[in-house]
Amino acid sequence: LWAARGHEVLIKHGGILQDLITASCIFWNMRATRFRAFEEYYPWEEGYPPLAFSTLSVARLVGESVIDIDHVKEGLNIAAKQLSSRFESKAANQQVAGFAALSWVRKILPECITYETWESLLVETLTLQDSEGWYQEYGGPDLGYLSVTIDCLWDAYDACKDDRLLASAEKSFEFIEKMTAY
Repeated sequence: LWAARGHEVLIKHGGILQDLITASCIFWNMRATRFRAFEEYYPWEEGYPPLAFSTLSVARLVGESVIDIDHVKEGLNIAAKQLSSRFESKAANQQVAGFAALSWVRKILPECITYETWESLLVETLTLQDSEGWYQEYGGPDLGYLSVTIDCLWDAYDACKDDRLLASAEKSFEFIEKMTAY
């Protein structure tokens, strides 16, 4: 059984749901460790969105003690190297997801990413936010993607408790509020 409460996910360990989660993460790890993994549409395309979002999910499951790190450690190491060396400047929701994934990986495997690299990526990621509060999505704001970005800012904040992420999420939320107010 599982239930969502805010950002917490509660899973009753054991049973078919736990087996499904564990099997899914083992499958993810097998894919992550293959040459040119993280496909979105085409074989071996090395897509940034599947890299960022899937790594965030798996790292968060480890960080919240839903699965054992031994099932995914090798894949998380590979994913962290890729996320540390790639930057998605045109689709900020993806970059923020990648940064959130790195934040969770750093929390559970601090040897995978140095503080200096993490800090540099945090600063560079936050520069994608416009002074009005929106994040770059192929040249302008997109409220739908901004809601994804806010969620990922919270994910990163949950991992590291850096107030700059919280401030950014609040500023983005204020922009959405302003754009949708009647």
